Amino acid sequence: MTTIAASLTTERFKTIIAFLIALVSVLGALVAWRAAQADDATGDAALAGLTSTLHVEETRTRAMGTLYQNYRGYVAHRLYNELSELEVAVLLTRLEMLPPQEREALAELLLGLAASDRDFLPEPAPRYLEPDGSYNIQRDFGEHWAEAAQHQDLDPARHFADSEQARRKTERLVSILVVLATAFLFLTLAESLEHRVRYPMALVGVILMVGGAIAALVVELS
Repeated sequence: MTTIAASLTTERFKTIIAFLIALVSVLGALVAWRAAQADDATGDAALAGLTSTLHVEETRTRAMGTLYQNYRGYVAHRLYNELSELEVAVLLTRLEMLPPQEREALAELLLGLAASDRDFLPEPAPRYLEPDGSYNIQRDFGEHWAEAAQHQDLDPARHFADSEQARRKTERLVSILVVLATAFLFLTLAESLEHRVRYPMALVGVILMVGGAIAALVVELS
């Protein structure tokens, strides 16, 4: 009877261990699958970050080119205005010999032409002029940047942060996979051994399996 009872206990123990081995195998497969997905996400996010970086540099180059063109026109226009005002002043001094009525009419005409010429500046530069006549470089650059951001991804830092987060997740899941593999080893040894040492080995395997499962759940929820 003792032999039969011991045999039944052994068979029951092996059945339980076999179930635990199957369970830890399934858990290991799930963790490996999630680690592979996290690794893919790492590469995808890094690629998106590099692409966004290229967009940033391209947008900066175009915005600076447009800014340079606008500002060059602004400087040329200011210089032309200064020369025009100087020429008008010289002409006004030469009108002293004309009759007063003709001199006033011609002076008014010259001043009006100078004022209209001073107010002319090709688009889009006038949008960036300050009330004091200075040119707002930051507004010019910022407007082109904002317009480009509506059509392109100009935030590479976000993608690199996602890539780093996915990389850390991959490393944690791989570490958990090692723990589950160790649990699988202990459970397999516990199933194959006939010595009483199989019980503590089975206990260690169960502890490692439960700990790995909890750790994997924490990683997924974090």
